[in-house]
Amino acid sequence: EAIKFRDAVQRKFSFPWELCAKWEQMETLIKQAFRHVEILGPHVEAGHYDLIGPNGDIILPAIWDSVIEP
Repeated sequence: EAIKFRDAVQRKFSFPWELCAKWEQMETLIKQAFRHVEILGPHVEAGHYDLIGPNGDIILPAIWDSVIEP
């Protein structure tokens, strides 16, 4: 099972559930995905982004572990 992730530059990722079930894990994957993106990378590294769920709602880091499911 995987979490589908599309970033701000429309790249698509499929993250294995066991590697992103906790917010700290997901945050690490997001930062890795943007590490070499010239303009946005530093903003992502600083935590300046929102995650938008499939219904358009912002998913706060504090509730990630409670609301995300494969």
